[in-house]
Amino acid sequence: MPITIKAKLEAAAKEGDWGAIENLIDTGIRHKEAKPEDYLRHWLEIGRCFGYATKDGSWGEFEKEFTIIVTRMLKAEKKLEKESS
Repeated sequence: MPITIKAKLEAAAKEGDWGAIENLIDTGIRHKEAKPEDYLRHWLEIGRCFGYATKDGSWGEFEKEFTIIVTRMLKAEKKLEKESS
């Protein structure tokens, strides 16, 4: 069974290997001849690890997952700010 992108991201985070995380997320699609579908496919693979939406491969699915991810990030930052004050 292949290792999932989520497992790779979690392992890198556990080790504090932020460069590995960036390399998993930023695969350099922009440097290739890519179509919007190529970006969508890659971002959905990442987004599905951290957000929940109907898995239909659409831009709507991406929008929902991105919204969930950003909301979770902002909540985490706010919690860290409270804990450090």
